[in-house]
Amino acid sequence: MKSRIFYTPSGGAKKQRGLRTMIFPIALSATVLLICGGVIFALREPRLQIRNITLRGIKTLDERAVRDEISARLTGARFYVLPRSSFFLADTAAIASGLKHDFSRIRDVTAVKNFPDKLDISVTERIFWGVFCDGLAASSTPACPHTQCLGVGACVYIDPEAIAYEHAPEPQGKLILSIRSDAVGDIALGASALDPAVMGEIRNLAERIPAETGSALAGFELHSRVPSEIRAVAGEGFTMIFKREDDYTATLRVLKRVLDGEIKDRRSRMDYIDLRFGNKVFYKLK
Repeated sequence: MKSRIFYTPSGGAKKQRGLRTMIFPIALSATVLLICGGVIFALREPRLQIRNITLRGIKTLDERAVRDEISARLTGARFYVLPRSSFFLADTAAIASGLKHDFSRIRDVTAVKNFPDKLDISVTERIFWGVFCDGLAASSTPACPHTQCLGVGACVYIDPEAIAYEHAPEPQGKLILSIRSDAVGDIALGASALDPAVMGEIRNLAERIPAETGSALAGFELHSRVPSEIRAVAGEGFTMIFKREDDYTATLRVLKRVLDGEIKDRRSRMDYIDLRFGNKVFYKLK
């Protein structure tokens, strides 16, 4: 009968396996700590912090104020140890959107990082078109009944898209085009002061009336009770009443014929001229 010999593991082998089991998590933890430490070191490295900021496109904005705003967004740390000014952590999208939010005069802005410590900011400012005022003076044009006339409200500078970008004083004289509306309410900077479609028609008339009739413009008026109308105020003081979405080419041709053929040198005595009915024109002298 054959004998069988059984071998049992020695105590030393058990200790070695236990030691390996303990060393592995320690080594893994040490590796993770080393990697984290290296990342933090790199993120905090002075030579990798945004220090050089280049601003382009500034024309009327306060450059110091813009730089201060950028610096504020690069100040401080995330999780108390990761500096926001780090080249790798600087959030260009947040910087760009923050500038547009804080400076309503900015139309577009781009922010680009250049290794190792540069930030290039390119700004496009809004183009001045005129002044929008929320409110109509009580002495304003013919068809504003006394019960509906409103006092002059807040005024803002607007660009060609009617975006309000800065508070403005009430315009005086005829050098600056103005748009007045009787729809009283808050005008938010950075937002549209009026419907873009209406603004498009106003821009069209503002370009064509002086060119095609020789009559300078002082501004426009919008009455909420007659939203289908646009009223243009001539430099001579009379009002031209247009129908929205009309064929302005034909309407301006009729306007020129009336001004040159019937009114002639009496423009300063004109009160208003109503152009809403095609070839039928109604006007009133003061």
